[in-house]
Formats: sequence, C-alpha cells, structure tokens
Amino acid sequence: MVQGFARQSGGDARVTSVLHEGSCFELLFPAIATMEAAREAQEPIWVEPGTALVVEDNPGARTTACRALQALGLDVLEAVDASSGLHLLGQTRVDYLIANLMLPAGGNGADLAQAALRVQPKISVVQ
Repeated sequence: MVQGFARQSGGDARVTSVLHEGSCFELLFPAIATMEAAREAQEPIWVEPGTALVVEDNPGARTTACRALQALGLDVLEAVDASSGLHLLGQTRVDYLIANLMLPAGGNGADLAQAALRVQPKISVVQ
C-alpha cells in the first residue's frame, strides 16, 4: 500500500527492516521548485472564504498546513493538541477543521471532530 501510494504520486518508497528493531519507511516524492509551480501543476482548489483551525502537534507539519491554507486565502488558527483546539472552537467561529488523527494527550483528532461538530455544527472537517 505504501509503495502504491508513493508511485501513484510520482514518487517511490524505500523500506529498511531490522529484525527485532522494526522497519523504517522512506517516502520519496518529486520536488516542486516554487509554490507558483505547485499551483500551476494542479487543478485549482476552490475554497469558500473563512477561518481554518489546524490542530497538529508536529511544528513542521503544522506550519506547512497553515501556509498552504493561507495561500488559499483562509484565515488560519493553530493548536498543538485537541484540548487547545477545542478551546479555540469555543471562542471563535471556525469554518474548517484540519486535525491530525493521532494527537498527544487530551484527545485524538476523531474525538475532536465530533466535539467540534457539537460546538459548531456547520464546520467542515478534514482528517
């Protein structure tokens, strides 16, 4: 499955495995030199204006997601875990929730999505 995903995306996968230690999966994808080249290479993405909340504990992944959403013209809020994300949902209107399924202590992305829909029933959720 990993190999298929990588090849479908124009890349490749390498697997290194050591007995009794585990396996390491390395995914390789073609680079795109600039965000402008990335935009030209893809079909346009149409997003209604609004506010997105990104809940991700990995700083690099969170920054990348936030930048991509800002490039689409969205206002972006950030949270590092489910409890801080839920706190923001209680304080401001959010149109889009982008949450990692595996979050540190305080709940996971699926639980956060269910709670978000109770607090803001019209929110769009991406996990």
